[in-house]
Parts: sequence; C-alpha cells; structure tokens
Amino acid sequence: MKQYKSFRSGQKGDTRPAQLVTGDAGSSYTNPGFDYYAGALDAFLAQRRSSTPSLINYDKISMAQNYAGAIYLPISFAANQLSRAKPVVYQHSYNPADPDGRKRLPAFDAIYDLFKRPNPSDTLRLILYSLSQQYDLTGECYLWLPPEDSETGELSEYGEPREMYVIPSAWVSGLPSCPWWQGGAYQVTPYVSQYPGGNMSAYIPADQMMRIYDPHPLFDKTAYSVLQAISQSVDTVRAIDQARISAQEQGCQAGIAIELDPQLQNPSVVDMKRVRETFNQLYSGSRNAGKALILPPGAKFQQGDIAPKDMAWQEGWTQLTDFILACQQVNRAACGMSGDLNFATLYASIKQVYWSKLEPRLESFAQGFNKSYFDPFVGEDYFCEFELPRMDDDAQKLAGLKLDVEANAITKGQYLRERGYEVDPETTPGLNDLIRGNPAPEGDQPQQEEGQDRDEETEKNRPRNNLGGGSLGPRGNGIDEGKLFSAFERSMTRGTILPAGRN
Repeated sequence: MKQYKSFRSGQKGDTRPAQLVTGDAGSSYTNPGFDYYAGALDAFLAQRRSSTPSLINYDKISMAQNYAGAIYLPISFAANQLSRAKPVVYQHSYNPADPDGRKRLPAFDAIYDLFKRPNPSDTLRLILYSLSQQYDLTGECYLWLPPEDSETGELSEYGEPREMYVIPSAWVSGLPSCPWWQGGAYQVTPYVSQYPGGNMSAYIPADQMMRIYDPHPLFDKTAYSVLQAISQSVDTVRAIDQARISAQEQGCQAGIAIELDPQLQNPSVVDMKRVRETFNQLYSGSRNAGKALILPPGAKFQQGDIAPKDMAWQEGWTQLTDFILACQQVNRAACGMSGDLNFATLYASIKQVYWSKLEPRLESFAQGFNKSYFDPFVGEDYFCEFELPRMDDDAQKLAGLKLDVEANAITKGQYLRERGYEVDPETTPGLNDLIRGNPAPEGDQPQQEEGQDRDEETEKNRPRNNLGGGSLGPRGNGIDEGKLFSAFERSMTRGTILPAGRN
C-alpha cells in the first residue's frame, strides 16, 4: 500500500489533477478510497476557506444586555479612548535607504474620504466606538462596506466601498460558502426594527463585511468573548448588586433558621420539606433579600450565618470587579475607581491600558481595513494605521527633546510642534533646519576679544573647546594629557578640566 501525502500529483498517465489527499489510497487512483478521501477533504477545505462562522454557540443578545453596572465602566472607557484614534495612510516607498520603507500620505488626500464620511449619519468616532463596544461585549465586531452610495444610489465601478456601517454582532449569523456566494455570506436580522418590513433578514456577501473576532478554542471561526469566559463572575456581581438594592429598598434581613413549636408532634418529612420549600420561595435568593418575614403561629426564627451583612459582600464585590477589570485589560485607576490618584499614578495606569489593550486592538482594526479595503481596491502598496493621541509625561518629553537637540536630530518645526505651538510655514522661517545643539564644528570656536593679551605658548598647548563652555588653562601640572584631552574627555568636561592631581 502506498501512502499519499498532501498535494501529491497524480500518477503517470492519470489525467486527474493533483488534489489534497491523505490516506492509504492504494496503488492507483482507481481505488474507491481515493474518492472518499478527496471528497471529505474538499469539504473540509471549503469550510476552512469560508469567511463566515460555522456555529454560534452562545446567546449574543444576552452578552449585549450585560452592558450595565460594573461591566459598563471598562467597556465604555476603552471605547471612548479608542474612538479618539486617527487614521493614517502610508504608501510603500521601496527605498533601501529608508529604514521604514513607507511614505505618509497627507490628510487632504482623497484616500481618506471613506474615513472622513463613513455614511450620511455616522462619524468615524462613532464607528470606532461601536466596533470596540461590540468587540468587548460579544468577542466580535462587524463592519459592512457596501459599494453603493446611499444618497445617489450609484454603485462603484469596481465594487469598492462607498460607505461603512457597524452591524451589531447579535444581528449576524453566518451562512456557508456556495456557488453564488464564494466565501460565504451573512444573514442580518435586526433585533428590533421600526422600519417597514419589520425584522426581515438581509443577506450580505462575506467580501463586503469586515469581521474581527477572538477565536473560540473549539468551534471553527466562532467568536469567544471575555464576558462569556467570565460569565460566572459577572453573574455573581449582578447578584450582589441586586441583593444590595433589595436590602436597601426593603430594609430587613431574611437570613434565618426556623424553629418549630415544640408542641408539634413529630412533623413528617413531607411537612418539613413543604415548609422549607415555601420559605425558600418567599425569602431565598438575591431578589428576596430584605423581605419582611411573616411566620405561622408557634414558629420562631433565629438569625442565620448567611445574612448579607455577614457575607463580606463588600470585599467580594471589590475582588470580583478587580478580576473583571483585569480580564478587560483595564485597571481601577484608569477608570477613576481609585481614591489615591496623582499624575504619576494616572499616567502609568492609562499608559498600561494603551499598551495592553488599545494599541493591539487598533492594530487588529487596521489589519481588517487593509485586508477588506486597501489590498483589494486601493492597492497592496497602500496600508493604514490608527494613531492614538500621545500619552506623554511632560518631564520625560522635555528630556527627550533635549537629547534630540544635542544630537542634531530634530528640526525647528518638529520641536515647536512637540512643544504644542501652532506653526505657520509662511510666518516662521527655517522650519526644516536642524537645531544645532552639539559641539561646534572645528574652527568655529569662540574668538578671543580684542585687547586681551595672547600667550602664544599657552594657546599652542590649549586643547580645542568644542562646546564653548569656558576656557582651558595650560596643560601640565601632573594631568594625564593623553587621557584627559582625548575627544571623549573634552566633550565630557563641558569646557572645564579637573584640578591638577585629581583623579
């Protein structure tokens, strides 16, 4: 028996094309097992090549309805911060001398039109906010890129997108690839519709939809959300919140132990179960916390050990919310939940959110735009990135600018913009000139003023003072000339020398 491996070509004289075959197909392609293997693998490949999810294994509507309470804060914070990002489009330069190999296109270029006007009613900020919101709630987000202009009704010449709309994830379900929808399609059914036709479904080809998702570990192309992973903790926090408001509104504690009247003669097991079930229905659970307790004649109650005030709900709620924030990659200080805040703490906290959540997510969004829009319609030479407003510490920023000035690595225009000044090229000359902060070139030393005596021997032995920060006296007096007056030592002394004999 002969083992056929992936992408093995047909045997000599066989007209059948090469196929993806794995298994014992026998000594020739006429073996019936080959058709079975080939058919099964073709179906598997079609599933893998489909862009749409094969299964929805959780209720996305319930996930979206979690957008309240302790869950609202980190998701809203991340969406607000991410919506401040600005798109930047680059073109590959293919210049070996350019380390980045790209050229930034100006903001007035027509390539930004889709970002400037996503659709007649939405802005780019709202688009980014909604994408982030859906991503956090359901583990996936959808952006529809139709090739039709909704105002004029005109279709684009090559199918390029004219508008973009965020589709709530709970509305979308995937359809497999078929001959008229290569790569699959999406069935979109509005949850509530106020338009004529009610909740009629729309069918959108997969190549018009940009989908970004976190993959499920078991189901192919299926999203797996953070809220789905921590659903038990979310339910616990919501139960604590419900118990708190119930106790606040009703004002009584209902954690009790029931003591029956000793006059009762040997109550049966059935009677005790009936009484217990009745009390549980009336008083157990978070929604019944705080209800007034009414006992039958002859019954007494004792305070139990599970009263809400004894359950350390405050500590438990804090631990659970910290865990939820950590899973959402947001910290308490960034959300304003920390009382001991100063600039350094807030700066470090928001910087951590930028690094751990916002920047990776914007990279995913940019890759989605590149794959769905720029590569097929604009050209592979073009790509986009999203830039967030810089989160800078002023002291560190000034220190960095100082190093750039000393290294002759920054122009006047760059320096002014980094400092936050408005720069007008027509009224501010020399914006492209480098700021000279390094040692002056050889021969550009400060000249001796007229009228001063010049000791020729001293001047002959005096080293060049490249920084112009003072004068150097005659050499000698036990100083190691070969070491001290090297180029490195001269730059380190800033125009001064150590006293004679000092190491």
